[in-house]
Amino acid sequence: MMERRFIGSDDHGQWTCAAQHEQSHYIADPNKQTLHGFIAQELYEIYPQAVTVGGEDSKTRPWQVDYGKLTPLLVKSVQDIKAENEQLKAESAQLRAESAQLKVFLCGQFPGAPMCHP
Repeated sequence: MMERRFIGSDDHGQWTCAAQHEQSHYIADPNKQTLHGFIAQELYEIYPQAVTVGGEDSKTRPWQVDYGKLTPLLVKSVQDIKAENEQLKAESAQLRAESAQLKVFLCGQFPGAPMCHP
């Protein structure tokens, strides 16, 4: 087994924004069950590591997406979004607290101000 060296990655969000989600169904499927995914040829331009290139005959050698290779990138993207959301919530709470303090101060100085009479 080949040894791997793990490195940080900060480009996972690039492909998640660029890759277009598609809905489709198999033509021969009488129930027309909706499938969700990516078009392999488009994903190849963004993240070729997750694509197996097809051959001349798409029926015998189709392009394929290895969704398992996308999973770690998706998880990392969700983790980053969650961290950013937590940071924004903390900043929002801080700004609300500062706004309340300013309102108390200003209403003490200018009791007739519109913001002092809800």
